[in-house]
Amino acid sequence: MKRPFVTDATLTAIAIGYRNQAQTLIADRVLPRMPVDEDFKWMFYPLEEGFNAPDARIGRRGRPNQFEFTGQERTATVEEFGYDAPIPYSDVNRAKRLREARLSTIDPEKRAAEGLADMLLLQREVRVAGLVQNTANYDASRRLALTGT
Repeated sequence: MKRPFVTDATLTAIAIGYRNQAQTLIADRVLPRMPVDEDFKWMFYPLEEGFNAPDARIGRRGRPNQFEFTGQERTATVEEFGYDAPIPYSDVNRAKRLREARLSTIDPEKRAAEGLADMLLLQREVRVAGLVQNTANYDASRRLALTGT
């Protein structure tokens, strides 16, 4: 997809390659990411149809039970998330001069890309935790109140 901005391959590599090693992030294991278009369609199937287990026995000349499965096409749109870290051009130039003079190794653009990538990962953890821990997302018969110490 064409976007109205230039992509910096180095900053993209830093953002993609960086992972928060201090913590174990589980959001992608709990709710794996799936590639979809910005607007997409999907099929909704009634839950009870997936757990229906009627008697399947038939007589020697009998007819098997027949079933019809239903579904509804639904549409959805991807919700986008992002952050920005504006860096004054003077900071970028000063950091570059200090690196060239071997007085510093700091690159404010790379540091911002790394920090923003970490913040986005942590924000996803919070969103996924909120989704899977929300009891309203589960049928009342599937909820269990935990007790004890």
